[in-house]
Amino acid sequence: MIVLAGRLSSGTSTGNVYVGGAKRRSRQFKHIAKYVPQEDNLFGTMSVKETLHFSGELSLPQNMSEKEREERIQAVLLDLGNDQC
Repeated sequence: MIVLAGRLSSGTSTGNVYVGGAKRRSRQFKHIAKYVPQEDNLFGTMSVKETLHFSGELSLPQNMSEKEREERIQAVLLDLGNDQC
């Protein structure tokens, strides 16, 4: 998974990485997928929605409006089946 995310920290990798049958393009792939480390860097006392807001503040573009951020968060909650949380 580290190779897929382009986050190889040591050693080398050879060959090609394919996503959906097409060769992965690193720059484009970064716009559709994120690497999530296994360590919990967020607070366990926050709700799912609060955690997504916090994460959004760190990773979404600064020029995105608050309304767009809220819509993105609601879409993620819906995708996760947590829209009632």
